Amino acid sequence: FNLVYVDQVEPPNMMAPNWLDKPLPLHATSGGKAFLAWLGRDERDAILPPDLPRYTERTVTDREHLERELAEVRRTEFALCDREYEEFSSGASAAVLNPRRSPIAVVNVWGPAPRNSARRLREIGREAVQTADEIRDLLD
Repeated sequence: FNLVYVDQVEPPNMMAPNWLDKPLPLHATSGGKAFLAWLGRDERDAILPPDLPRYTERTVTDREHLERELAEVRRTEFALCDREYEEFSSGASAAVLNPRRSPIAVVNVWGPAPRNSARRLREIGREAVQTADEIRDLLD
C-alpha cells in the first residue's frame, strides 16, 4: 500500500515536483504517517511491508520507533517528515477523520527542507490540523 495524492496546490513563482498519482511510501512521508496513526496496529501490520525500506539516512525503518512516532501523531494530531523520503523536502500532515476516528483523507504541506525548521514544521502541522478539521466539518 502507498499514499497517492489526488490534488495538489502549487505555490506561485516556485517550481515544485508534481506528486499527483505517484505512489509514496506510508512510513517515510508525513501524509503516510498521518494516515497510519489512526489505523489499528493490526491494520498497520497488514499494509506495511515486513521490512520498511530506507530512502534517506533519516528514514524510520524500525517498527517500534515508527509506532512511537505514530503515538505522538495521535497525541498532537499531526505528523512530521524531515528529509525521510527525499533529502530536499520536509513536511507536516493531518488526517481528516470520520466520526469513528478513521482517516478518510490527509492534508499535507511540504516544502524545501532548508526553509522548514523543526519549529516551523510544528506550526505547519497545527495549521494542517485546523484545515483537516474544517474539511471534516464540511463533510458532516
